[in-house]
Amino acid sequence: MANRPKPPSEPMNAFLTCFLSHLPSRHCAWILGGLTLLAGGCAGAGTGPTGPNTQPTVGSIELSVADTAVVVGNDLAVVASVRSTTGAALQRTIAWTSSNPSAAQVSQAGVITGVGLGMTTITASVDQVSEEFRVDVVEASPFAGMWFLSEWTADALRGVICSVEGNLPLQQLGRSLRATLTLAGTCLEPTTGNIVIRDGEVLVVGFSVDGTGDTRFTQRGNPDCLYQGTASGTPQDSIMGTVHCDGLALNTDGTFILRRTTPAAVPTGAFSQINGGYTETCALTTGGKAHCWGGNRYGLLGDGTLVPRAAPVPVKTMLTFTTIAVGAGHACGLDGAGNAYCWGLGVDGQLGTGDGAVNLTPALVTGGLTFTSLTASGSTTCGLTADGTLYCWGDNTLGQFGNGSVAKSLEPIVAAGGMKFLEVDLAESQICGIAVAGGAYCWGDNQIGGVGDGTTVNRLVPTAVVTGENFVSVRAGLGWACGITAAGDAHCWGWNLSGVLGVQSPDHPRLTPSPVSGGHLWSQMTMGLSAICGISTAGISYCWGENASGVVGDGTVLNRTEPTAVTGGVSFAVLNSGFDHVCGLTAAGAAYCWGDNSSGQLGIGIAGSLQSTPTAVAGQ
Repeated sequence: MANRPKPPSEPMNAFLTCFLSHLPSRHCAWILGGLTLLAGGCAGAGTGPTGPNTQPTVGSIELSVADTAVVVGNDLAVVASVRSTTGAALQRTIAWTSSNPSAAQVSQAGVITGVGLGMTTITASVDQVSEEFRVDVVEASPFAGMWFLSEWTADALRGVICSVEGNLPLQQLGRSLRATLTLAGTCLEPTTGNIVIRDGEVLVVGFSVDGTGDTRFTQRGNPDCLYQGTASGTPQDSIMGTVHCDGLALNTDGTFILRRTTPAAVPTGAFSQINGGYTETCALTTGGKAHCWGGNRYGLLGDGTLVPRAAPVPVKTMLTFTTIAVGAGHACGLDGAGNAYCWGLGVDGQLGTGDGAVNLTPALVTGGLTFTSLTASGSTTCGLTADGTLYCWGDNTLGQFGNGSVAKSLEPIVAAGGMKFLEVDLAESQICGIAVAGGAYCWGDNQIGGVGDGTTVNRLVPTAVVTGENFVSVRAGLGWACGITAAGDAHCWGWNLSGVLGVQSPDHPRLTPSPVSGGHLWSQMTMGLSAICGISTAGISYCWGENASGVVGDGTVLNRTEPTAVTGGVSFAVLNSGFDHVCGLTAAGAAYCWGDNSSGQLGIGIAGSLQSTPTAVAGQ
């Protein structure tokens, strides 16, 4: 009570006398006794420190929670105990708040609900005392499914004796998982207890987990060799651990990575564009929604996580794009107004946000410029404005900007000395383009003749390709380039090991353009790590070059020094090469990919094995 009550007034005394006169004497005694106690209690209450019912001061709030993560759409209950300065339990109302309601919300009963991927701080407050803790909101990722050691290679495993630590700590992305492994099976060497991996028996080591958390590690190719054990923890789609062979780690940093091979496919519909990077691929639907898949290094997939995906997942944004471009660890898109957004790794400034940060979802490129096209590769991004002015940002170590400098930029700056271009194509450390005034120009790294000016001198400004041909389109590769004339003839120059240029000449490098063999006329070309693909004017897809990953798409892994038809019976309207894989779109917008699939960059629902013929992307 805020104030000491006053004694009953005279009218109240008269009322009580009248009321009690009609009751039995024992009832009057009970009522009068109760009133006496009530009056005494109120008389002793108050705000003074010496009153017998003074509220104890809150000293602490103790929180108990079963986990530090909650799955999107699920609840996580928090048990809170309020204690006084002397440690006594108090009954007080707690005020709950979430620092990031878009990630998780908390009710006034202390129940946390996951809303979207991210992190939030939950705070419990009473009077002037508060306690807080961090909660990560993660996606549902059941343990069930097959995983594999994607970083282990056949060469690393053959002919060696490997031993696995008995208590192997596995670190997940931001979480922890501990698996106790017991070695068993015919591959266990009885005298030493080591696992013997014999030549030709094993290419990949993997494990499957059932819904109860029991883990069964198996060596693919030798089903009798088992790693058995149990695991606990909240799983993600990527787990890292340590394995040693002959006392040395398989990888230089002593780690391996376990990745899921069967992520859920997200329905996508038809695609209008597709663009490959190093270990990732991105595509736009006909409605402009961006989807990406693959290794997800540095958050290139744009889904707000670092989780690898072997099937398309939507980029986490409400934006729609007209153009998408993919680099080594980043991707960028243009919205309908020409504004550029980038996401992924930004340490060299390739996101153009001015701060060199990593962004797991699209962030607006600074500067207020609008572009008509974008190109990205390595750690560099460039865009053309409507008047043909080229702007670049990111890495410029080898003069990719063409502005006479090798200084990087965290935001777009005018490139190529202000020269105007109809189109440009960036390939890591080299750019080529068709000038508005006519002619093909290249610049940047020229150590193996990729500029096409007859030298191997690096060029820091646009330099004309030495040719008698009038190219209307040009594409840059990793040390080489190709141009297509108005008539459809193709000429290539630069790196020519294994005849990758298709010019049927042993000269290496080819410092000036030479015609591609086969007599085909071309409508488009695309360049990868060590192979070239194109579509002829007759609508037939061809590839050639180094083919160890099946990137030629002819069903073999044999190198091809001249254009070889892609098999599989699929006709493509568009082709685009990643680092060591190729993807194509049919006229109806169906996507197919082939080549290296070690990180799931083909988007076919599983990762690991290469595909030497076009394979449909999952979820369409």
